[in-house]
Amino acid sequence: MDLGGFLRETRIELGISIEEVEEETKIRKYYIEALEDNNFAVLPPQVYACGFVKKYARVLGLDSEEVVSVFSELAYGKNGADEPDFVAANNDMVYKDINKIENRGRRFFSTRSIIFALVFLVAVIWLGNNLLNYMIANWRDKENIDAPTPPQQPITEYVDEQQYPEEPPVSEAETPEATVEGVSVEVEITAQCWLTVVVDGQQVLAQILKAGEQRNFQGQRSVYLKAGNAGGITVRHKEEIYAPLGAPGAVIDRTFTAD
Repeated sequence: MDLGGFLRETRIELGISIEEVEEETKIRKYYIEALEDNNFAVLPPQVYACGFVKKYARVLGLDSEEVVSVFSELAYGKNGADEPDFVAANNDMVYKDINKIENRGRRFFSTRSIIFALVFLVAVIWLGNNLLNYMIANWRDKENIDAPTPPQQPITEYVDEQQYPEEPPVSEAETPEATVEGVSVEVEITAQCWLTVVVDGQQVLAQILKAGEQRNFQGQRSVYLKAGNAGGITVRHKEEIYAPLGAPGAVIDRTFTAD
């Protein structure tokens, strides 16, 4: 392979355009193409032409001194004549020098190939590891979704064991009277609140109620309420409305009677 062909092939293997070489070296495209075509006759005087070749060789990552030496022998002869001496290209020593440059260029490409291969391998391992972690996470999420949900136990937040006032005994004279209307209490929950309710001395409720729930308690003599969040409960008894029953977070108890 001649010198110009070797320079062109090296440039193409590196993926460098002539325009990029021109921009990097400030050598006119015309002279770069002349070098690659072995058209040394159109090059400027020897000192400038050798400077062009040295810059071009450095851009290609070659030994600039060796490339200039080969170029000088091809273009100007061993005695440094001003006219091109193309017969010198047949000299075995010249071809030996070109082969040395070519072999160094190949070693350069071999080193770059190894580096690229290592970078590619690291990237593949990294991507594979991330993909494996992603698949494992999805598999675990699917297992969690498919797993049956254990039945939830009913929440019993508070059981009021307080001793409530006993209802006054009803005399025998009062028992047969059918005119007793009883007591009715309506409860509406506006914020989560635990509530204890005792109707006629019997506890009928002790649990947490959520906002929006409504309850109605009927008794013959009395309805006792104890709220753990008085600000989250509204009570209606007869014509009276307690909205709210008290301050938020306050514990209030109240007894409503039929009287």
